[in-house]
Amino acid sequence: MRYSNVWPAKSFWRCLAAGLLALFFGCGEDTPTQLGGRTRTPPGPLLDTTLAVVRTQTVFPVPIALGSSPVGQLGFQLAYTTHLLLEYRIPTLVVRQGDSLRLDTATLLLRSDSVQLRPFTGRMRIGLQEVAPSARGWSPDSAITALPMLEADALAPDTLLVGSETVGGITQLEFHLDLDRVAGYDTVRAQGTALEVNVAVVFEGFDPAGGEGFLEVRLRDGNSNPTTQLIGFSNEDATAIATVLPALQTGVALYDSTYSPGSRLVVSDGFRQHSYLQFAPLSTVVPESALVHRVELRLTLADSTVGNSFGTATFIGIIVPADTTTLFSTATNNRPLAFSSPLRTVPGIEVPILITPYYFDIQEGSVPDRGMILRLANEGTKVRHFEFYGGPAAVTQRPQLYIVYSMPAPFEGNR
Repeated sequence: MRYSNVWPAKSFWRCLAAGLLALFFGCGEDTPTQLGGRTRTPPGPLLDTTLAVVRTQTVFPVPIALGSSPVGQLGFQLAYTTHLLLEYRIPTLVVRQGDSLRLDTATLLLRSDSVQLRPFTGRMRIGLQEVAPSARGWSPDSAITALPMLEADALAPDTLLVGSETVGGITQLEFHLDLDRVAGYDTVRAQGTALEVNVAVVFEGFDPAGGEGFLEVRLRDGNSNPTTQLIGFSNEDATAIATVLPALQTGVALYDSTYSPGSRLVVSDGFRQHSYLQFAPLSTVVPESALVHRVELRLTLADSTVGNSFGTATFIGIIVPADTTTLFSTATNNRPLAFSSPLRTVPGIEVPILITPYYFDIQEGSVPDRGMILRLANEGTKVRHFEFYGGPAAVTQRPQLYIVYSMPAPFEGNR
């Protein structure tokens, strides 16, 4: 009986609820459906397309400082010539076992780590020249794109290295110099103070003509401490009596501006170059109402028959500029990478970079399409140069956006 007393009440409320729903929404064919019901179309299948129309591209230099790099380079390759700048402050008067000894000569020591592959072809000639006193304002924190003014006379005899002989063992460069040939030596020796030895280790060319490549010189150890040394000697005592580490040191990368990559895109380090790239609007290949699920920028490394690339494998990345009015400024080109991908240095290989969030926002209309700046990761390390096919190349080689998208599920009444 208890259940018979309760049942009529439940039936009443159910009937009332059904009546209200019918009054409010109608009945039969017009009742609301659940997800996947007959009148709501399920989401469409994933579609993909490629956008290969490059609207704008340009290659531009943004020089960078090499002062924090653990290695320096000497040599020449493609359009790059590299040198070293070093500054030491060596005492001219030292006291040893109660005797005052004056330094008369010094030896500059530079070390190249053991390599497995020949770093350059032919024979490389390297010289040591003094930086003119009026030109000693260089800083390792600055982007140096030209050697400062040098004194005409060499401070030490040239060194001649054979590329094949640098393989399989540590190569040490030694430059022996007379300190009295260094500017200001007489004055500081009379005062017994430190002598500034400000020098350029200069790549002078390949002998005989030809050759290409770089000798890498270790400038810092694993703890970022300088490793080059200037060791002073006294004519009165043949034992080394003063070993000095550099006060300043940096690599210098010079670029031959007459070299042109043509229509190819370039990313380089040492003498840093970036490339700006902007495609035609997404709406040319994807409906404006589409849902973007994945976008890849695909670049193809130029084949060695049409382009030039050299250097160790690294990462390539993309800067999304804040606006298009400061594309070539240092501030814009020092922005953090928004996206990056490993770069395999195999001619003809395709390099994909996933950039979905950027183009999703573009498609949603939350940000404008400001294009992309291509650059290498970990810049300021050493000279390396990579070229990719540009917009005028064949469709299969030019930069492309690979896009995966779907169309939103329409409702019955909007078909």
